[in-house]
Amino acid sequence: MQEFKQPDDWKLVLVNLDHELPATYKQSIVHQFNVDIDSRITDSYQKMHDAALKDNSKIWISSGYRSYEKQQQLFAEEIQTFYKNGVSREEAVSKASRSVARPGCSEHITGLAVDLNGVLENFDQTKESDWLQKHAQDYGFVLRYPKDKQNITKIKYEPWHYRYVGVENAQKMKAMNLCLEEYIDYLNKNQAASH
Repeated sequence: MQEFKQPDDWKLVLVNLDHELPATYKQSIVHQFNVDIDSRITDSYQKMHDAALKDNSKIWISSGYRSYEKQQQLFAEEIQTFYKNGVSREEAVSKASRSVARPGCSEHITGLAVDLNGVLENFDQTKESDWLQKHAQDYGFVLRYPKDKQNITKIKYEPWHYRYVGVENAQKMKAMNLCLEEYIDYLNKNQAASH
């Protein structure tokens, strides 16, 4: 198995349970849409928001960028919730890491991830979710944690969590039915094959 290599493209930075945000990665955080978000994706989000609205679908960002400290707080709170329900400390940590990423391992630290319309388990049953499934890639966004990719992402299905990867990448990922981990692997293999 070849060693993992972060893509050179800032839009494809991989942050997950196995890959913390690289120290060299630079966000450009601004406060817009009532959240903190990377300034490089604000125009794309605005265009997607406006297009959805024209189709009678209202999307809004409920969560964007989260600092390392904020992630520490959320992770600790999630552990405490499971711990209070009578599971062991070890099991509480394990369960918490399925629903809240460890600090430094959440995509929200990139400023490129957005939670849309609140964190609702039934979001995938809304017209807004249907609209996003059909059109998000045309604005550079992908559903980051699809139902059929949980074994790869190691994160439960999150119909509200979208990630900016750029239009070209998003359209390819959608057409090939690849999550970000698979797409980066695909790019790395193709790059290695062409050298």
